[in-house]
Formats: sequence, C-alpha cells, structure tokens
Amino acid sequence: MRTRKPTPPEVDGAGDADRAYARAVRLLAVRARSVAEVRKRLRSAGCDHEPIEAALTRLGEDGYLDDAAFAARWVEWRTGSKPKSRSAIRRELLALGVPKECVDAALSAIDDEVERENAARLALARARQIGDLPVEKKRQRLSTYLRARGYGWDLVRVVLTDILGDDG
Repeated sequence: MRTRKPTPPEVDGAGDADRAYARAVRLLAVRARSVAEVRKRLRSAGCDHEPIEAALTRLGEDGYLDDAAFAARWVEWRTGSKPKSRSAIRRELLALGVPKECVDAALSAIDDEVERENAARLALARARQIGDLPVEKKRQRLSTYLRARGYGWDLVRVVLTDILGDDG
C-alpha cells in the first residue's frame, strides 16, 4: 500500500469512469477507506455501476485501495491510540464493509497480552478520572466502561483484580 496520498486527475472532458476515479481519490485523500465505503460513497454521489467498478479496479491496481492493508492499519490504530477489544474492532471493520477474511487476518496481530495491556491501560486512565470512590462502586464503573469497549467478562475481572485488588 502506498503511503503517499493520491492526487485527483484532471476531470475536464473526462468520462464517467474518470470522474468516479477523481471523486474516489478525493475521498481517499481525506482518510483511508475500505472498498465498500468508497463504492457506497460513489453510489450516493450518483455515479453509475460500471464507472464505479472501473474506478475501484483502477484504484486497486494503483495501490490506493486495499482492504487487507486498510484492516491492518485500522487494527494498529485501534490497539494503539484508541484501544478497543478484538470483538469491537471486528464489528467496526465488518460494518465498514471489509471482507471477513481480511478482518480475521488483521485481528490475528492482536494477541492476548496486547488485549490485556490495552484493557488495563483504559481501566487505569478511567480510574484516575473517576477519582475516589468506594472500591465496589469503582469496580462497577470500570467494569461497565471496559464492557462498553467490547472486553469480555473474564478479561475485565482479571484486569480489575490487578488494578483494584481482590474483592474477596
């Protein structure tokens, strides 16, 4: 996948496929997108099926549109700066139209230790925000917070025990 952003071609007198390509390039210049996202945006812009498919093919050949690379970057972003659980990331990618095979391949980069570290990092940051509360109230709020980010009960229990101690 290329790291430079595509520049839109000149569209004066261009055919429908060139106009669809130019519109797609402008979308991709803002942020990386899945093939399904670009297809949906081009449809909503009134482009016809054949020009859309021609533009998508060309973008793929030019290296600007690749669902596997998009999913890998999304997973990297979600485990780094905006942590969420594997299951939450899976739902996000599937909602963005990324094929299941690409999602599974990208999620294989997240091992159990990374998942636990991310949950602990989120819990610690949230614990500082909620301040001094009785341990049980803090445990309840942190549990709700982590569950809302897609972490399972077993992992939440382990992380909260590490952070707050054993509640007996």
